[in-house]
Amino acid sequence: MNAFTAITPALCEAADDRIERAAADLIARYRRGLAVAIKHGADQCVREEARRCLAKVEAHAKRIEQRQMFAADTALVWLGRNMAGPRIEAAIAAGERRRAARPLTDRTTEE
Repeated sequence: MNAFTAITPALCEAADDRIERAAADLIARYRRGLAVAIKHGADQCVREEARRCLAKVEAHAKRIEQRQMFAADTALVWLGRNMAGPRIEAAIAAGERRRAARPLTDRTTEE
């Protein structure tokens, strides 16, 4: 029997069905892989954006912290130069006297 004569229309249809199923399976796998790749890419993009935002916030916070430290250092240098120990205590005592001299209603609104 010749191989060419053994090919029947039913065999051709079965082969076509297998090819179609294989093609459909390949397309489905490609789509799943593409969906995973897109999701991974989106996750990566979100993570990168979050990292960039966090870096900006940290840089801004560092600048603020440096400014505050500079202001505190400047104030301490100024106080140290202009107010020796007894002068600091005198200024605190004067502030307490002024606070005590104010009417009670002013003090309660302040606290």
